[in-house]
Amino acid sequence: TISGYLFEKWAFDTAHDGQGEDVFDIRSRFVLGAEINTADFMKVYLSARFWHFAVGEDAGDETWTVLNSRNVKYEYEAEVQEAYVYLPSEVLNLRVGNQIVRWGYGQFNKPSDVLNPMDYREGLFSDLEVPLIPVFMVHVDRNIGPVNISGVYLPFFSPNRTNLFGQDWAPMSAMYGNPAFASAGGMAQMAGMIGGLIPSGIEDDVQPLMMATHPPDESLQNGQFGTRIATRVADIDLSLIYFYGWDKLPFIEVNNQFLGDVGLLAGTIEQHPAVLGVLQGLTSLDPFNPFASGAEMLGALNGLSDDDKAALQQAMQAVNRILFDAEGNPRQLSLESIFATRYRRQHTIGLSGSTILFDRIGLKLDSAFSPARTLYLDSPAGFPVPRSLPAISYSIGLDYRLGTWFDIMGEFYHFHVLGLEEGEEVFIIGSDLYMMTLATHFRFLDFDALEFQLAGMYELAMQNLFLFPKVTYKFPSGIHLAAGVIIAEVIGEGDTMGPAGLFDRNDSVYAELKWAF
Repeated sequence: TISGYLFEKWAFDTAHDGQGEDVFDIRSRFVLGAEINTADFMKVYLSARFWHFAVGEDAGDETWTVLNSRNVKYEYEAEVQEAYVYLPSEVLNLRVGNQIVRWGYGQFNKPSDVLNPMDYREGLFSDLEVPLIPVFMVHVDRNIGPVNISGVYLPFFSPNRTNLFGQDWAPMSAMYGNPAFASAGGMAQMAGMIGGLIPSGIEDDVQPLMMATHPPDESLQNGQFGTRIATRVADIDLSLIYFYGWDKLPFIEVNNQFLGDVGLLAGTIEQHPAVLGVLQGLTSLDPFNPFASGAEMLGALNGLSDDDKAALQQAMQAVNRILFDAEGNPRQLSLESIFATRYRRQHTIGLSGSTILFDRIGLKLDSAFSPARTLYLDSPAGFPVPRSLPAISYSIGLDYRLGTWFDIMGEFYHFHVLGLEEGEEVFIIGSDLYMMTLATHFRFLDFDALEFQLAGMYELAMQNLFLFPKVTYKFPSGIHLAAGVIIAEVIGEGDTMGPAGLFDRNDSVYAELKWAF
């Protein structure tokens, strides 16, 4: 069997806020899969994804027409996705290769889906779910009466995929120029500094390396494993999972002194242009004619105002700290001079359940606990501080369907961090995240060709709102045309930031075309 789909999405910002913001985002995706099934139920499956996107900023002082966009960036990626062989037997069912294994029962948030990393690079999805990344694993399972026991072994580690900068859905780019995140200026400053050193054409290729300067190597001792026991008791599906692996969020240690000095130097040059001329003059001194060079420098220094001279002294001290260590020895500057990323081991246990209430309402519960999760705490001095803390998360969801023309799904999700000391808060979310998600669909015409989606997410503590209205028309040929809106707003007042505050400049309208075959 051959299957696949072609997907095209064109999104445009509803407002041009400047500050390096992309105002259009065009995504193209082609996925192709092949499946072979034999008479004895053996299966071989292979799929590949081809992906291209283009983003760009507005035209500045000109009238924007898309064609005159500035700083347009293109990226192409081709990869094998799921590719595995399934070998069933009376003793054990075996599946080996690149695959996605879902353990969570949740509607939208699945805390016990801990095996596959997530791909956050395309931002908020109109279907309210972040895609999972297939990874190589060995999966075995066996039924013993009403109980299914499964085990997985992942010999190689794969982290979550995300962009730090270079796109509007990248967190550091979203902070840049965003007044709600002024306290996190160090992060945006680091992104701007590193981004300025990397050509835009390769920055998305370099960022995975930046997110893993010290990744777990591919030795077998770094493998991950887990097990799941599932059964059905009194019309309730239950499962218990345990996973020992790597936290997919990196532990980023930042050299705040280095960043502070770079920021001081950049700020001094911006506020005192004359200082830049003196610094440039230092690099052009003639070592074979020290008297002439000295006279030239004295002339430049005498031309400075008292404020410029004080600023120059601060700038020279910052340069000295950047280039030399405390003993006066030259530094070997590298990426680790700025930051280093490492990953930490993690234990996770999870409990899930689902049932039907009143013969028509689906109930799903999903939960997970880890005694050590990688988190980032607010730091007024600069980059958020990484910490390993215990955390628990759970989701409770209900769904109802009336024929094929109407369905509604709702879910409450809570993420709670344990072990915080007084005054400590997790970056962006505080100590708790309370998320309500609701999605409903209305379908009309023959074969439910016309579909209206009303969906959104609301964070209760920080009063952050995301809305995803969408209308889709489905042709019998497998072609779907859709148009929708993505809105992120902070409803509450005060200094709350939250996820909507991070992306509130990314409100957009979009059009989609999908052809499935």
